[in-house]
Amino acid sequence: PEPGDPFVAAAAPGVSWVETARRDPPRLRVALATASPIGTAVHAEAVAAAQAAAALLRSLGHEVEEAAPPIDGMALARSF
Repeated sequence: PEPGDPFVAAAAPGVSWVETARRDPPRLRVALATASPIGTAVHAEAVAAAQAAAALLRSLGHEVEEAAPPIDGMALARSF
């Protein structure tokens, strides 16, 4: 895929969307990042919401790990 390409979520071959939706999801590995990639302050409510989502995911059996993705924050900001 190229930047700007539409996202396509295709069902598995030979499986209907309904059947797929009824299946339990696999265990996910999720990265939690609450720091701004451009060094600005992050509102406490946004941090609390991200942490609450992480707690919910953990309670559902998913693996959540705090991470600081190695991204160029200013390049990310310019792309918006």
